[in-house]
Amino acid sequence: MEILIILALALAADLTLGELPSTIHPVVWMGKLAGFLEKPGAGGRPWFQFIYGAALTLFLTGLFAIASYFILSYLQSLSVVAYVVVGVVLL
Repeated sequence: MEILIILALALAADLTLGELPSTIHPVVWMGKLAGFLEKPGAGGRPWFQFIYGAALTLFLTGLFAIASYFILSYLQSLSVVAYVVVGVVLL
């Protein structure tokens, strides 16, 4: 049930408030980390760039997904309100 509340509130917040400021936007954090980590793989051969890019994509996706999962799991056991608020912000 909380998932549907998070989805509805995230949609309402996005429609009324718009995007979060870039300093606290999770996707901006992902982009900055990706930009920092992609530099070592930029100068190699095309096959190396492909493998490096694929590994970087899997690593970043896993890192942020796992972090979000554990943060939300902890908050859900602590407080439903905190879980919903952070879920809305992340979504």
